[in-house]
Amino acid sequence: MLIAHRIALDPTNVQRSRFAQAAGTARFAWNWALSQWRRRYEAHRADPDLPLPDEAGLRRALNAAKRSGFPWMYEVTKCAPQEAVIDLGTAFRAFFEKRGGYPRFKKKGAARDSFCAANEAGTFPVEGRRIRLPRIGWVRMREELRFSGRPKRVTVSRRADRWFASILVETDDIGPLAHPAEVVGVDLGVKTLAVLSTGETIPGPKAHTRLLAANRRRSRALSRKRLGSANRRKAKARLARLHARIANIRRDATHKATTRLAKTYRRIAVEDLNLRGMASNRRLARSIMDGGFYDFRRQLECKARMYGSTVVLADRWYPSSRTCSGSRFGQGRTGAVAADLPLRQLRLHPGPGLERRTEPGEDRRELRGDSLWRGALWPGSHEPGETGPGEAGTGRHGCAALLRNRQLCVGSGERNATEDAGRDSGPTSQPMTASQTRRRAVSYRSAEVPGSKREYSGTRLWREVPVPGQDHTSNPRNRRVSTSRSTSRRKGRCPGPCA
Repeated sequence: MLIAHRIALDPTNVQRSRFAQAAGTARFAWNWALSQWRRRYEAHRADPDLPLPDEAGLRRALNAAKRSGFPWMYEVTKCAPQEAVIDLGTAFRAFFEKRGGYPRFKKKGAARDSFCAANEAGTFPVEGRRIRLPRIGWVRMREELRFSGRPKRVTVSRRADRWFASILVETDDIGPLAHPAEVVGVDLGVKTLAVLSTGETIPGPKAHTRLLAANRRRSRALSRKRLGSANRRKAKARLARLHARIANIRRDATHKATTRLAKTYRRIAVEDLNLRGMASNRRLARSIMDGGFYDFRRQLECKARMYGSTVVLADRWYPSSRTCSGSRFGQGRTGAVAADLPLRQLRLHPGPGLERRTEPGEDRRELRGDSLWRGALWPGSHEPGETGPGEAGTGRHGCAALLRNRQLCVGSGERNATEDAGRDSGPTSQPMTASQTRRRAVSYRSAEVPGSKREYSGTRLWREVPVPGQDHTSNPRNRRVSTSRSTSRRKGRCPGPCA
C-alpha cells in the first residue's frame, strides 16, 4: 500500500533559500512545458501529420534546451524540473478523463511553492528525524517517519512560512481491522460537525468562525500597506500564518473523526451532499465551508479502503422527509411517500407529551416531544373549555411547535397576556399566571396551511405552555411578558392565518 506522511521540516536559512530556488525552477519548468504543449497541440490541429504533445517528448525537449537556454537549472537538482513535467502530464491525463480541469499557468506568490524528487537509487535516504535531499543535504524533520518501508517519492512544499516534506512510502503496516460495530449513519451539519445514528454528536471546531475577527484585522492591515514594501511582506506572512492555523485546526478535527469512524464501524452511510448548491446560500455559505464536508467525505472514503470498511452514499434525492414512518407509533402506512412537502409544512404522527389541536373533519397533526421543530402549521382545534371559530379568544387556525423541548402553541392576538394566562392550556389543564406566560415573535417568509391553498407571511406569536413537573416561576425569563411588533397588535387581529 502506498501512503504519504507529511512532516514539518526545520531547515536552516541557507536551506530555505535552496528550497525556494528549487520551487521556482519547478514552477518555470511547469509553465514552459504547458506553453510548449499548447503550441504543439495547435500545430497538430493545423497539420494532423504532426504528433500530439506528450510528457516524454517535453522532458527530452527540456533536457536539450536547458544547457543553452536555461543554464541556471543546473544549480538545483534535476528532479525539480523533470518531476514538474511529469506532474503536468498527470494533470492532462486527469483532464482527459474528466477528473480535473485544464492545467493553468503558475504565478510566483500565488501558486504553492513546491518541488518533488523521486527516490531512484537512494536519492533521498531517511534516517530517524532527518532526510537528505539532492543538492541540499541533510535536513532536520520534526518527527520520524511513522511507516516502515521503502520511500518512493518526496514532495517539499511551503505553507505560510513553514516547509513540509510529504514522503510517499510503500508499506504493509496498515491493513483491514476487526471492527467492533456493524453499521452507522453519519449526518453532517453546521451546528455540529456530524451526528451519528447512534445519537452521538461529533462537535466541530469552527476554526474560521472563531478566528474571523483576527482574520479581518490582519486583512485590513495588509490592505493598508504599500505595494512592494517590507511591511506589506510582513503583514502578508502574518495573514498566511493565520490561514494556515485555521486549516490545521479543521484538518485535525476531520482526521480524528474519520479515523475513529473507519476503525469502529464496518459500514458507514453518508449523504451525497450538493455542496456547490449549499454554498450558494449567502447566509450559510461560510458555516458550510467552515465544516469541510468535502474533505470529510474524501478522508472517510480513503481510510475506509485502508481499514477494510465500506462507505455507502445515500442518494441526495431520496424522499426521506416525505416517507411515512407511522409504524413507529402504530399509525399510518409505512413507506407511503407524500406528493409534496413544502419547507414550512410538517406532517408528523402523534408522539408522547403533545398538545393536540384539531378541527372537526380535519386530520390530526401532532409533534413528537423529543424533536426540535419550528414553524409547523396545521388547522386549529376546539377542546373543552375553548371557544369556537370566529369567537373571541381563538382564531380560525391554530399552530403549535416545540422549541428546546418546551411545548408551544399560538397565542391569540385578541387577548392580552393576562387574559391568556387565565385560560386552561396544555396537557396539565392548569391556569397560567402572567408570570408563567411570555410571547415571542418568530419571523418567517411564507408557509402553506394544510387543508387550504392559502399562503401568508408575517409574524407569529408563540405562548409557552407549562410542562408537568417543572416550576415555571423559578425561571427569571418567565417573570416578564414581552410584547411583539406593533403590527401584531393592530386592531386586535391575529398575525397568523387567523387574520
